[in-house]
Amino acid sequence: KKQRRTNAILLSISLMFCVSWLPFSVFCVIIELVDIFDSTENMMLVFILCHMIGMSSSCSNPALYGFLNNNFVKELKIICKGRKIRHIELLPLPPGGEEDSTHLSLLSPALPRLSPSTSP
Repeated sequence: KKQRRTNAILLSISLMFCVSWLPFSVFCVIIELVDIFDSTENMMLVFILCHMIGMSSSCSNPALYGFLNNNFVKELKIICKGRKIRHIELLPLPPGGEEDSTHLSLLSPALPRLSPSTSP
């Protein structure tokens, strides 16, 4: 089962690489065989677009490795659950602020709770 999962990760990385670089490769072959662009600016625009799509495989690889890794997904779920805002508390403004105003303090369980006397 572990080898099957490893093969699935490798296959998905390979497919993403091929799909990402296919437009650039086709562009290069077409440019060598046929003169289809009326101006250099148009050709460079298509070149840049195809190259950027190809380079996007560099960004997709870490995402694929991460989201296909069970340990990463478990840790991400734990982090996301721990960062939920539990409640909103109204605290008075620190000294020097307006007398009648209040401000919102968003408290997260991952952060220490500040009492009004220790708030900045």
